[in-house]
Amino acid sequence: MVQRVAIDEVDLDALQEGALADRQHHRRCEQRKHPQFGILAGRSRVYVQLPDPEDSATLWLTEHDSNGRRFGQVEQRADGAAVRAADSDWPMNPVGLLQAQERDQNQCHDQETRARPD
Repeated sequence: MVQRVAIDEVDLDALQEGALADRQHHRRCEQRKHPQFGILAGRSRVYVQLPDPEDSATLWLTEHDSNGRRFGQVEQRADGAAVRAADSDWPMNPVGLLQAQERDQNQCHDQETRARPD
């Protein structure tokens, strides 16, 4: 059963006191300077390719919904193997801009179709 909890909306631009708020405010200001900032917002599905932080020859093809949640992830290995990752294998959702890693839906679905379970 899913429990819904009401939370107050926070205006992040209004949080400008303290070291954490200062860092976050600075980070948001820097991100907004990027010419493609927000380009992925509002899309129903986004497909991205991310490098594996532990193996430079491995790529991750991921599918995200409009809220940034992952719906699928395939590990594309250097030997050409494609391995469908289990939810427990997924790294934390990356923070920052993903537009440079965006890939075509077909590329992600082709790999997912031929991927074997890990």
